[in-house]
Amino acid sequence: MSETYYKLHPISALINFLKGLKELLIPFLVIFGVNLFRDGGISGMFSNGWQGLIPLIIGGAVLLFILVGGIVKWKRFVYWFEDGELRIEYGLFVKKKRYIPFDRIQSLNYTEGIFHRPLGLVKVKVETAGTGKTGEAEAELTAISREDADRIEEKMEEAKRGSIKEKR
Repeated sequence: MSETYYKLHPISALINFLKGLKELLIPFLVIFGVNLFRDGGISGMFSNGWQGLIPLIIGGAVLLFILVGGIVKWKRFVYWFEDGELRIEYGLFVKKKRYIPFDRIQSLNYTEGIFHRPLGLVKVKVETAGTGKTGEAEAELTAISREDADRIEEKMEEAKRGSIKEKR
């Protein structure tokens, strides 16, 4: 049993926030666009008292909710190696666990985004044989160091070498 639990880099909280923000871009543009062309634009929003500020208050609350959600995702995500498997645990109210045997892992895809490069981080997508049809990776480690990514690859190779020796 592994005693070492690994966490994602804190930049993954920012990455999760920006993903959520990207998903809400069109609704925000619609809500604020409609309110800008109504009753005098931006100055009309401020001259109507607190009722004119309702779209801004709701938008701010949604942004705060997305930011807190990104931080919670980062804090609750943990992975470790045990019994020839990559084990991942995440979730706040409903704790989800993924156990991926190293024998099933087909590939580890590394990606370096704009936030990853300056910090020496990578995003790792773990793909198994069954994930080719859906196009979605079995697991995704948003931001980990290159050394941690190499450690996953080493553990996977160790497990595959051990299973080959057992078959002989």
